[in-house]
Amino acid sequence: MDDRFEKVIDVRKRSHRSWVNFYAAACKQLGLAYTFGTDKVERVSGSYLNTAVRESGMSILEIKEEIEKRDLL
Repeated sequence: MDDRFEKVIDVRKRSHRSWVNFYAAACKQLGLAYTFGTDKVERVSGSYLNTAVRESGMSILEIKEEIEKRDLL
């Protein structure tokens, strides 16, 4: 298990974002298909994803893959 992902979990809890929105933000930044409910959700989710990257030391791709691996969607 990747202990760095615990820091991602902490940021997600603080942000009150769903895993779906975190995942969509990662897909957007990786140039993959994504959808959000509103523009505000899109902006805020991307901001919190960047915080998660900074605090965890994980890349966006690593976070996306960990969300998939843990079946959090």
